[in-house]
Amino acid sequence: MAVRAVCAAAGQTPQKILVVTRLPMVPAWRAAIDRFATSRHRWVVINPERLWRLLRHPDADLHRMPTDGAAKLVAYEGVPRVDWDTVIVDECHMLANFESRRTRTLQRLLARSDGGHAFAMWASATPFSEPEVSAYLARLIAHAAGVQAPAEGADYRLWLKELGMRLNNDRRGRWYHRFNRADVSRLRALLYESGVGSAATASDLDLPEQERDVVPIQLSEPDRVRYERAWEEFRRSEGLAVFSDLDPGSYRVEALRKVQKASLVKAPYVADIVVKQVRQGRQVVVPMWFVKSIEEVAV
Repeated sequence: MAVRAVCAAAGQTPQKILVVTRLPMVPAWRAAIDRFATSRHRWVVINPERLWRLLRHPDADLHRMPTDGAAKLVAYEGVPRVDWDTVIVDECHMLANFESRRTRTLQRLLARSDGGHAFAMWASATPFSEPEVSAYLARLIAHAAGVQAPAEGADYRLWLKELGMRLNNDRRGRWYHRFNRADVSRLRALLYESGVGSAATASDLDLPEQERDVVPIQLSEPDRVRYERAWEEFRRSEGLAVFSDLDPGSYRVEALRKVQKASLVKAPYVADIVVKQVRQGRQVVVPMWFVKSIEEVAV
């Protein structure tokens, strides 16, 4: 769908198009380009871990540097090797951290030598869990608020506060709906009343009607028990202590738990979709991070 949309928008004008997607999705994008794209456009499909190779440094010889050092240097001081006309970021929630090296690298790739910027298409079906990890929606939020998007290296939390967010976190730095009702109202106004759907309705875009809102998703008690049990099984399988002294607010731990929680919440809906597709004679592949999540879908 994105390939068709870009080709239709470009028309007869040759374009250099960059697609950034997770490594497992690279073959699917290449297949779609082979099928739907035209030969007048030049496409590059790359996973985010290799993005730094599309940048050069005006002074340093990156080939003589360790990979990690070269990637870090160009994330802060790199210059694009190519002036991209269009950049498509698939699974763009991987840019949730505004200060990450990955986000900085991509921001640099959007810049053009003529002082302009590439047209960027951000695609994700993954909602954010708190405002401070909404950086992949920063351009949409800025457009809806009528302000400039945060510049490279900006303090994203401060930028959100300037938009009226209060960001009342608990002692572990976690954001909850019940402590931030004003933030919820502000996000609802920016994203759903002024942002998504404000220029065109679902019908205009030939999409099914959807209910969009900012609401907490709570696990039921049985789901909570299964979630905790699955988390313990995961830690045991990785040779980790079930009750670890690791800071429960650790970014990696929180990220894994969010993925696992979301997969359990979605399991019955995913199963329903799979059943419908199979009944129509299709084969279905459902990639998931946790074995327990696959078991829940299979049930």
